[in-house]
Amino acid sequence: MKSISLLLLSTFTALADFDWQTQSWPSQPATGLQALDQKPTERKLIIEGNKTPFAKDGKYHRVRVPVAALSKSGTLIVASEGRLGANPDHPPGTDRDWDHVLISRSTDMGKTWTTSIIDDGKNKLDVGALSICSDKKSGKLFVLAYAANQGGKVLIYQSSDDGLTWTQHHQSGTTFTGGPLQQAFRMRPTNGIQLSPLHGPSADIILPGVIGYSKNRMMGLLRYQNAQDAWTLTTTFENVTDPQLAGEMTVAELDGPQAGKLYFITRPESKIHGKMKSHLTHTLGTKPAPPEAWSDSAFSFKRCNQNLARYSFKEFHNKSRLIFSSTKNLTGKRLGGHISVSYNNGHTWKSRAIVSDQEQFGYSQILPLPDGTIAVIYEGQNAAGQATTALYFKRASMAWITQGADAGLVK
Repeated sequence: MKSISLLLLSTFTALADFDWQTQSWPSQPATGLQALDQKPTERKLIIEGNKTPFAKDGKYHRVRVPVAALSKSGTLIVASEGRLGANPDHPPGTDRDWDHVLISRSTDMGKTWTTSIIDDGKNKLDVGALSICSDKKSGKLFVLAYAANQGGKVLIYQSSDDGLTWTQHHQSGTTFTGGPLQQAFRMRPTNGIQLSPLHGPSADIILPGVIGYSKNRMMGLLRYQNAQDAWTLTTTFENVTDPQLAGEMTVAELDGPQAGKLYFITRPESKIHGKMKSHLTHTLGTKPAPPEAWSDSAFSFKRCNQNLARYSFKEFHNKSRLIFSSTKNLTGKRLGGHISVSYNNGHTWKSRAIVSDQEQFGYSQILPLPDGTIAVIYEGQNAAGQATTALYFKRASMAWITQGADAGLVK
């Protein structure tokens, strides 16, 4: 096990477990983090690679594609790909390199991190991309991987002890297929969401992904049914007239007048819509409409995922907020990163840069933390300046994002 310890300039108080009925941590600590309205914390290294083969020195060629979730107890869990630089059929560190599946944990909201390998695949595993899901009602955690070099099998890892140990779920290896051609469902790097009490008592998990390739590309949803302890492919968005709109997806639950609906932002597979993204709203149990090109999107197009999350529900916290993270894509490169907030279920957004326009900001995840601050986990350069080799953590307040207009979840 590799261990990394970092100092974060704030205090932390132990929390009670997440309360499912109120959608909150009941003992949110009053940490005085309103000072963060001036600027976010300095970036904190989670883990990095060094562009040498893992077999040479036990360090990864690159560490990429983080997905993140909060456990029921408030632990930050980051799953990522430790790329070995060892596949003789492909250049080191590429998407078709061999990988270890890694878990990084922080029990103190980013102050310290530990990283462990949960699957080494006998050093010949190509996971493609990972997804992560947190069941804050039962405490279970799931990491799902599309095993590209194992016939498209879906590897499902689960933990019942806050991410300390992992086993394979009883459905691990199942190939989920859908669409007219019954092609395989592939996770793209994102986090699943757990349906709130606004959707009823089931507390099921929804995980978006892609079915098929090229002209047959579609969007789909896996659903984890809590009562049955089973994953099923439940919905296929048959957007065959415009398959390029099906790319890396991210989802959040809506509230207010649209309570019970899901909102998706997708990164189209190619730049057919210029700098546009696409989005759609969907009600579970109904026939999905195809995604629509987002002509007035505030977010740049780039072959790089983004992340959407619910910060608060109006029904539970008096104000409705969605948050979003994405590269700014300056000069066609993954430079600069912004985080954004919407108060109207994604129609309009207020954005602010979380890293400078000279800093690399690749695949990212955004999470509301128990004390109301916001965590961003993203790909960046290692200490030697080598691209897409390291994962970083930063923390900001809602007050900083909105320049003092919104204090966020504070007592």
